[in-house]
Amino acid sequence: MSLLIQGLLWFIEIFRLVLFVRIIIDLIRTMNPNFRPKGIFLVLIEICYTLTDWVIRPLSRLIKPVRIGGGYLDLSILAIFVLLYLAERLLASLL
Repeated sequence: MSLLIQGLLWFIEIFRLVLFVRIIIDLIRTMNPNFRPKGIFLVLIEICYTLTDWVIRPLSRLIKPVRIGGGYLDLSILAIFVLLYLAERLLASLL
C-alpha cells in the first residue's frame, strides 16, 4: 500500500512539473506570437501539451477565463494546481 501511495505522489510531482513547463511555454507563445519551435523542442512541447491537455481542456470549459485588460487569465490551471495539492496532502496523510 505504501509503495502505491509513493508512486502516486511521484506521479503528482512529475505532473506538476510538466504543468509548470506548460505555463512557461504558454507565456513564451503569448509574448512572442511568431514563436515557431523546431526540432527536438517541438517534440518536447508536443509531449508537454499531450500530457496536460486531458486535464486542462475539460476544466477550461467549466472555468471560463477571466478578462484582464487586453488579455485573458485561464484559472483552470490554477484549479489544477490546487487539486494536485489537495490530492498530495490526502495521500501523504495515508502514509
